[in-house]
Amino acid sequence: MADAREIAELNAALRRWRRFEECVLHEIRSTDAFFTLDLIFDYIWNDEGRVRDGPGDDLSLVKVTASVIKELTFEDGFSEAIRRGPEEVNWGIAEVAEVSISGDGLDLRLIVSWEGDRRIEIICGSIEVSEEFEIDDSDSDISTQDL
Repeated sequence: MADAREIAELNAALRRWRRFEECVLHEIRSTDAFFTLDLIFDYIWNDEGRVRDGPGDDLSLVKVTASVIKELTFEDGFSEAIRRGPEEVNWGIAEVAEVSISGDGLDLRLIVSWEGDRRIEIICGSIEVSEEFEIDDSDSDISTQDL
């Protein structure tokens, strides 16, 4: 059950991470047979509030975990040019415009949106944001790396 205090705390965490604006969605992973989804972002902002040189080996990963998944929607919103020439797509395709969280008293809604119509929407029971975690491939049901 999502109350106003929990939603406010989650939105405070998102503000701390600048709502992942311009950050790269590095990986989406399901664990526990889609009971839980981890969205792993490469946080591109440095301590001075400037964008790092770009994604690379020096990743600054932040994980947003959605649990008790009720609904998952992905809208690609890709242009015709991208669909015709996917080999021309680079890491910029995963550059997020914003992450938002809202709730209706029972469920939480996590939305990852890009410029245009591309978005992921997850309706779930709980959300957690964490920066200290280890990537463990052993329990992943599905993993999409370097979107």
